[in-house]
Amino acid sequence: MPYRSLDLIFEKINQEIFQPVSVVNYPNEEDYTRITEFKHFTNSQNRDKIQNFYTILLKEYPLSYDHQKSMEPYYPVINEANIRIYQKYSSIVNIFSNFYLCGRLAEYKYYNMDTVIEKALNFAEEIKAENAVNKRHNLLKEIFLYGIIGSFSAGLDSVIFFLLRKATIHLYFSNFIGINAGILTSFILNAFINFKTTDRLLRRAVRFFSVGYIGLLLSMVIIFFGVEVLGYREIIIKIFSVIIIAVFQFTLNKIFTFRKAKIG
Repeated sequence: MPYRSLDLIFEKINQEIFQPVSVVNYPNEEDYTRITEFKHFTNSQNRDKIQNFYTILLKEYPLSYDHQKSMEPYYPVINEANIRIYQKYSSIVNIFSNFYLCGRLAEYKYYNMDTVIEKALNFAEEIKAENAVNKRHNLLKEIFLYGIIGSFSAGLDSVIFFLLRKATIHLYFSNFIGINAGILTSFILNAFINFKTTDRLLRRAVRFFSVGYIGLLLSMVIIFFGVEVLGYREIIIKIFSVIIIAVFQFTLNKIFTFRKAKIG
């Protein structure tokens, strides 16, 4: 992108003060466009007798920007042609998620420093709020899909169990095959459709099965204490255990089984 750069030249002048204020712009006939006199920033002319014999100036001369010469791109050259070029670049990066354009270079605009700092802070707050909303939406979506997949897997478990029993397969073996088929189906659907974490599948599968068996054991414990010890009705305890186990397994699978691998 075309920019205007600056050639910054320091000068030492043998006089106490060169200009009445720290920064003066020169937009007319001079070759330079701005002079900065640093003595005004520190008020040293009123407290340092040694420095009063000279002053340091910085003159800014406009310069065409050349990226091959390690120049600084200070000012964008705003015109219709360059805006069209910038829009092409910005449309390319729009395909990336979590990629934001903010600031002088990113927006191809000139901002005063106070303005661009305020803009960056406000932009960061907007992104944080947007991400918080997206996280809530994603969590609700994951919970909904987890429930749908869980229901489908439980139904598949029951169908397989019924078919094996029809084929006179042993009760407990039929139950074992049905449960594991349901867990495997649930793992595959959650990995590829819900959480979209398809790396390290074997390790994730082991974790998912472990969570499934822990949930099964925990369910038996809840039913035993609820029915045998506390004397509640079986259907009430069963519904209670299903809710507790579903929350337990979803939470553990989300933070343990389907946690996305860190990059780098």
